[in-house]
Amino acid sequence: RRGLRQRLAAAGRPVFGLLDPMSNCDLIQATTIHQDERLAASMARTLADAAWRAAHARNGRSFAEAAMCGDLQQLTSFAHRLHVDLRGHRNAEVARLIAAAMAAHRNATLLVVVPIHHLIDTGKTEGTLKLLTKAGYSLVRLSRSSNLTCTEPSFAGPGARDLGACLAPPGKEQPDSCKKF
Repeated sequence: RRGLRQRLAAAGRPVFGLLDPMSNCDLIQATTIHQDERLAASMARTLADAAWRAAHARNGRSFAEAAMCGDLQQLTSFAHRLHVDLRGHRNAEVARLIAAAMAAHRNATLLVVVPIHHLIDTGKTEGTLKLLTKAGYSLVRLSRSSNLTCTEPSFAGPGARDLGACLAPPGKEQPDSCKKF
């Protein structure tokens, strides 16, 4: 089965650095029986502990607030939850692909969507924003009140629904908003 990147590219859609959702799943999923056994033992130990569950719920609320506010400094404390060091080896490639997209479309406004784990700096990993800044790009954080002036896009082609590429977390049925629009 072809991945999302290949299907969009075949339809003539620009994909640049788009990663298929399965590549992230494959990256963090155990691949051996021994790893699966260690994960199951860890889950049995931690999930049975009421104090751990309560702390995890508090942590989840703090994480959600930091993510909604875009607080990268606070999100750094959740780097382990986001597997930043595990995925960080891709940051240089993500930065290179963003730079290539910008070079290929110099007079265009680009929307670049990057998973949060690529933006966070840790002791081991430099985030994509830092790498772009080091490469000489000037980055400005937009606020809710920022006035963006964009021209109407001229590209027309099949959308995610037409390509059967609506995305949802693995194991969840697609929402009606993805099927009916």
